[in-house]
Amino acid sequence: MNQIFFKSGLIVVLIFFVFFAMNVSAYEMENNLCKCTHCEDCTKALDDGACSVVQLTRDLDESVMGKSGASCIINPAFGSGKIFDCNNHKIERCSSCGQDENTYGVYLRDKKDMTIKNCNFINFRNGVNIYSSSNIKITNNKISSRYGGIYIKEGTKCALENNVLKNMELTGIHLLNSNGNSIRNNDLTGITGNSVTAIFLEKSAQNLIKNNNA
Repeated sequence: MNQIFFKSGLIVVLIFFVFFAMNVSAYEMENNLCKCTHCEDCTKALDDGACSVVQLTRDLDESVMGKSGASCIINPAFGSGKIFDCNNHKIERCSSCGQDENTYGVYLRDKKDMTIKNCNFINFRNGVNIYSSSNIKITNNKISSRYGGIYIKEGTKCALENNVLKNMELTGIHLLNSNGNSIRNNDLTGITGNSVTAIFLEKSAQNLIKNNNA
C-alpha cells in the first residue's frame, strides 16, 4: 500500500515539474523590461503583457540560429504597444541557407504602436516586413539582406529613421499601398547594382521622404 502511494506521489511530482518547466519564461523580467537570448524567447516576451520593452542581450549568429534558415520575430499576437530593442546585437541567418521567400528578421501583421530599434539583421530575405499596421517605428537598425531591406504593405503613420541598409538585390525601402509614412535620415549608400532601387513607393501617397543618403 505504501509503495503504491509512493509511486502515485512520485507521478504527481513529475507531472508538476513538467508543467512548471513548460510554463517557465525563458527570458528575464525586471519590472516591465524583459531580456531575451533567442528569437523564440524574444517573440514570447513580446507576447507577454507584462513586458513593455523586450531587449536582446547577445548576438544571434549561425551557432545560435542554426541552419534552419527560419525567420526570427514572427508576428507576436500581443506585440502592439511594445518596443523590441536589439541593443546593437546582430541577428544573422546562415549564409548557406538559400533564398527562402519567407524569411524575415521581424515580421508584423495587424500591429500598431510598436518600435523596432538597434538591430543588425543579416542574410534574411527582408530585414523587416510590415503588413496592415500603423504607427510602427523602425529606427537605428542595420540591415544587410538578400532581397530587400524594409518592406511595408498597407502601412500608415510608420516612421523609418536613421537606418543603415546595404547589399540588397532589389530594394532598400519598399512601400506598397502605404500612405502617410515618413522615411528620414536613412543611409542607403551601401546599396549597389544597376537593378537596385534605394526607395520605391508603389501605389503610395502622402509619404514624407527627407534627408536620406542614397
